[in-house]
Amino acid sequence: KEINFCTKVGLPLLGLIENMSGFVCPHCAECTNVFSTGGGEGLAKHMDIPFLGRAPIDPNLVMLLEQEDKTVVPNVNNPDAEKIVTGSIVETYQHCELSKIFATITATLEAGLGETK
Repeated sequence: KEINFCTKVGLPLLGLIENMSGFVCPHCAECTNVFSTGGGEGLAKHMDIPFLGRAPIDPNLVMLLEQEDKTVVPNVNNPDAEKIVTGSIVETYQHCELSKIFATITATLEAGLGETK
C-alpha cells in the first residue's frame, strides 16, 4: 500500500526494508526468524525497487524506547547487571543490535545516492 501511495503522490522510493523479519535474542544477540522471511525482498524485486535489508525486533531497543532514562544502556537479558551510562540516546542506541543493521542500510543508501550524482 505504501509503495503505491508513494508512486501516486510522486514521492521517490529509496528502497524497501523488511520490518520485523526476525527476533534478536536478548541472551546471545542471534536473530531467529519467528515469522516467514524473504517477503520484503520478493516484493522489492517484483516492484523493481532496491531491497535495503531486514530489520528484526530488538528487545533492547524496545526497552530503550520505553525506559525513562535514555542514557542507560538496556539489558533485557540481565536487568540487574551493572548499568552502562552514555551521554545521549544516540550513544545508547548504538549499543542495540538494530543500530548495526541500520548502519549497514544507511551505508547502502549513501553508496546508491552517490552513484546517482
